[in-house]
Amino acid sequence: MVHAYTGVMPTATAPGSTVDQVENALIPLVRYLSSPRTWRQLAAATDVDLDRARYVVLRAAAESEPVRTTALAEQVGVDPSTMSRHVSILEQAGLVARTADPADGRAQTVSLTSAGRAVMEKVRAARHDLIADVLSDWDDTDRSQLAALLGRLADDFVRAERAA
Repeated sequence: MVHAYTGVMPTATAPGSTVDQVENALIPLVRYLSSPRTWRQLAAATDVDLDRARYVVLRAAAESEPVRTTALAEQVGVDPSTMSRHVSILEQAGLVARTADPADGRAQTVSLTSAGRAVMEKVRAARHDLIADVLSDWDDTDRSQLAALLGRLADDFVRAERAA
């Protein structure tokens, strides 16, 4: 399903503030990027059987490794028991390895294996191709502005999350 973003709120009321416009523009983007259909397309393009939830865990581990499972759960925003199940599945698939935390032998840290890094690279490349395809008709100036503004928005969301 292709969403035709018109800049108009999806209700009968007239568009509100620019904040409303930003929210309404983000909704179809988030929906598309996280949809099972998009992830099936990425899986088919990469021959990687990895759903969105486990990709998020793998990516978060790659950003923070070695990382404790509890910290990973907090970073991703899931319950520690849910994270433990995700990590177990990724470990069984050979994508991550758990080792004893040198600071506390009772705790474990998670790191990507070489296979996990290869999967991350394949999926990253497929996502890159998807975005490049969508932006193929945009000129360099528009792509640069989009990158700068999205980066700024992401930074501000991270700052707001840390302040909460």
